[in-house]
Amino acid sequence: MATDGTVTGLASPCIGTAKAGFDYRLYRYTISIEEGFRTIAQQELRSDTASKYRFVLPAGRYRIINYPGVVDVTVRAGQTIYVNLLEPCG
Repeated sequence: MATDGTVTGLASPCIGTAKAGFDYRLYRYTISIEEGFRTIAQQELRSDTASKYRFVLPAGRYRIINYPGVVDVTVRAGQTIYVNLLEPCG
């Protein structure tokens, strides 16, 4: 019987105002998973397109952080949760 679940989706960073000469395809950002106030997993992504992230986690409650956005999720054993983290930079 599975004890882990999966959280996956698309993510993009909030980069701010575009600057001439800066190649945003080279920009990297980090998606973090927190349990309580402890970071338990991270994945580095590139900003050239909306990037796909994926974490396999034990069942439980977690916080997904794509600065400045934060999403709380509950992972259930054997299930996949789809959460898109597309920051509007508003």
